[in-house]
Amino acid sequence: MLEVDKFKLKQIKEEAGYGEFEIGPLPRGFGHTIANSLRRLLLSGIEGASVVSVKINGVDHEYTALDGIQDDVLTILLKLKEIALVVHTEDEVVLKASKKGEKGKVVDVTAGDIEPNADVEIINKDLVITTLTSEKSKFDAEITVRRGSGYAFPDESIRKEIGNLPIDGDFNPVTRVEVEIKQARVGQRTDYDQIVLRIYTNRTKTASEVLLEAVELYDIIANRLVNLAGGDADVLEKESQVEEVKEERILVSEVNMSTRLTNSLLNAGIATLNELDEKSIDDVLAYRGMGKKSFEELQEILSDFGFSLKA
Repeated sequence: MLEVDKFKLKQIKEEAGYGEFEIGPLPRGFGHTIANSLRRLLLSGIEGASVVSVKINGVDHEYTALDGIQDDVLTILLKLKEIALVVHTEDEVVLKASKKGEKGKVVDVTAGDIEPNADVEIINKDLVITTLTSEKSKFDAEITVRRGSGYAFPDESIRKEIGNLPIDGDFNPVTRVEVEIKQARVGQRTDYDQIVLRIYTNRTKTASEVLLEAVELYDIIANRLVNLAGGDADVLEKESQVEEVKEERILVSEVNMSTRLTNSLLNAGIATLNELDEKSIDDVLAYRGMGKKSFEELQEILSDFGFSLKA
């Protein structure tokens, strides 16, 4: 069977809005298969939050002219889409923003001017939404935000209320994903794949968080396919866990067992539980100091670690 379960995931670097990871070694060709799947999930399947509509005082539609405001309404809508936010509720939240112009100077309206709300956290408060150029100008808006995933077309039905402008939502906190497939060496073989995954986010979630969400989604899809194809995903998972334990060297000296049993195994030259796997019961019973109670204790311990003795 092709060994596709021997790889490791290693975090190379993580900082605000960026993370770099290595996945490997993988059999040749599997690097592209897995990397492309993860990239698509990262770019389309991660939950986030976005502005979905806005109501600006004095604006009836996208082409309304605004006195004393530098940008047109369409530009303001595009800026609102850039607000990076975290919504802590399943419901839609309406945020309010208000700012007046000042005499003899231009005034920026930023995301930080949005009134605080216990259910919403704004990350990029320094984002400039628009600029007021007159002391008589004023920006008053009600901004509706909600959680979601992927891309959502604007909900045109909200136009029933005059002045309510729908905005297409890009909920994904992942802004860019870069993939590089490198060669990896295992022993004398150099034809293994190593994935280098670089993830950029809008800082509402870390790169580690979005990667975990992507692989969990990957797991759900794979398990569903296994079950639909007539297999049992739960059984496969348990078998995989047992194999992982078997590959690990379990030192006798580190296992919580009686002193009598420990001495019996060590005196017989058994340093790890792995060495007992598939040994015959008669051979083990012949170990010096291996009494009935010690043998029963050993069988229970072996079972816990996924090992067994032959009859």
